[in-house]
Amino acid sequence: MFTTEVVEREALQNFVLALAAVFVVCIVFLADLAVACIVVFNVALVLLSVVGLMVYWGVSLDSVSMVNLVLAIGLAIDYSAHVAHAFLHKQGTRNERAHNALKDMGVSVINGTRAAASCTRPCTTASRWPCRARSPVVNILPSPPGAVSTFLAVCLLGFSKSYIFVVFFKMFFLSCVIGAIHGLILLPVVLSLIGPAPHQEVDHSVPTPKSASKGHQQDGTDATRTKTQNVEMVHVDGSAPIGGV
Repeated sequence: MFTTEVVEREALQNFVLALAAVFVVCIVFLADLAVACIVVFNVALVLLSVVGLMVYWGVSLDSVSMVNLVLAIGLAIDYSAHVAHAFLHKQGTRNERAHNALKDMGVSVINGTRAAASCTRPCTTASRWPCRARSPVVNILPSPPGAVSTFLAVCLLGFSKSYIFVVFFKMFFLSCVIGAIHGLILLPVVLSLIGPAPHQEVDHSVPTPKSASKGHQQDGTDATRTKTQNVEMVHVDGSAPIGGV
């Protein structure tokens, strides 16, 4: 009885601390308080769903499952944070932004490969960042570990006879499936209903050396033309030319 109370107390404390750390990270990288709260709430729902399904799969709350539940929070945040981050950098209505975010990041969440971000402005050679796919703001987050690739990495543990490995497999299976469902189905719907306004995109274009040299040549030509006109006006008036010309 004492051991059960200790495990439950430690589990609750670890869950709260992990969710608090997730909230801080979301605030820093998503730079939006509303979206950070939505993402943390979504992760909390994933954790609650995993704990509920543990009962039906015969997994009790002990030190092994508690560690896997904390790991489940780290898996669930990837599935939600990348979709939310893509939503903040899309333009249009909430439904259009949620659809485009899911179209760009949905494959990444499933397979673990980064999909190319769609450009919102034409790619030009005069731009320092020709495409939003190369923008440091868009690529500040790493490519997310896909649910399928994560599941394949632990699927062989399901054939093990060790209690630790079997619990590890069951917990990761629940985390991948439920996390992907919440990140790909629930989160886009919530963002399409109460999602905040998108971030303002910054134009990082700078003039190229070629265009800059053309500008200097144009300035020199204009200065020469102005000086010639001044000299001609002096001669027309009959006065002495300026500068001894």
